[in-house]
Amino acid sequence: MSGPGHTILTGFFLLYSAAALGQCVSVELDEFPSPKRVGVEEIDRGRDTVLIGFDLRPDGTPIEGGAIVDSAFEGLGVHFSAVVTEGPLAGSRVSAQALHIVEAKASVSAPNILSGADPQGGPNTSGRITGTATIIATFLTTEGKPARSRMVGASNDLMFGHNTLTAYSEPDGTGEVLGSVSATGPGDFFGLSCPGGIGSVSFSGFSTEVDDFVFTPAHEPELQIAVSEQAEITLCSGAEVQVFLRSGCPVEALSLGVSHDPSVLSALRAVPAPVWAGELPDFAAVSLWASAGDRPCAGAGGVVLAFVGSTQEPRVCRQPW
Repeated sequence: MSGPGHTILTGFFLLYSAAALGQCVSVELDEFPSPKRVGVEEIDRGRDTVLIGFDLRPDGTPIEGGAIVDSAFEGLGVHFSAVVTEGPLAGSRVSAQALHIVEAKASVSAPNILSGADPQGGPNTSGRITGTATIIATFLTTEGKPARSRMVGASNDLMFGHNTLTAYSEPDGTGEVLGSVSATGPGDFFGLSCPGGIGSVSFSGFSTEVDDFVFTPAHEPELQIAVSEQAEITLCSGAEVQVFLRSGCPVEALSLGVSHDPSVLSALRAVPAPVWAGELPDFAAVSLWASAGDRPCAGAGGVVLAFVGSTQEPRVCRQPW
């Protein structure tokens, strides 16, 4: 691309990111496709919606109160942890535990709920420190790599209300904040659906304890888009920008449009290089459009790339979303 004056090409990455992530909406439990409860029903990872009650392990054995569950469900695609938000240990990373409160009914599905582990009170204790910890759930592939889930939710415990679920684009509560939703009271279900996928979620509130955590299958991000680097363009000079698209599944077809301000930039050419397992697709085309007028380095105001073809039957890896 070329253009008059000085322009930094950082807009490509921002533009692509916004389009890929999309908008999140609040959802209820009955909107999740056929959740299967861990330890009760057989779960096909990668296809079934998972519901974790923190009462049973995936093999069906009971989880005792106070047991650490950080990695207990990684085989199903999720890792748990917590961060203390109050008291002298505020900011400390702690484990997540299956908490069994015997003094009063707190769980939606008895006997346990998910809580931060109290670093001072010991296992199966829930005091001010634990009650105000932020719980974090990060989605993983079978190889332990970052993954994304389309829909995530949980039920508030029965003792306190107004916990808040926040969704993030990256693991461990990092990246872009995609959206948030709060429970309306004790036992209330609250969830989010994000079309671009959720890398992790956090639960925060006065008493951060939740139950019946549910999520749709976690997969590698379907489509990752990034540009090679930023570049400074001066009058009538040029710069090459490489756009990388990586999919966790075979892609049958793709159409990608890139727009820019024609008052400062002109697209001179675009060369696609899509490859599946070392092979070019059946069809590939690039179009430059929207004439930039009579500016010194006249060109076009947008690029459209399209290609079709796959070396693998798409249904083999089609996500059940």
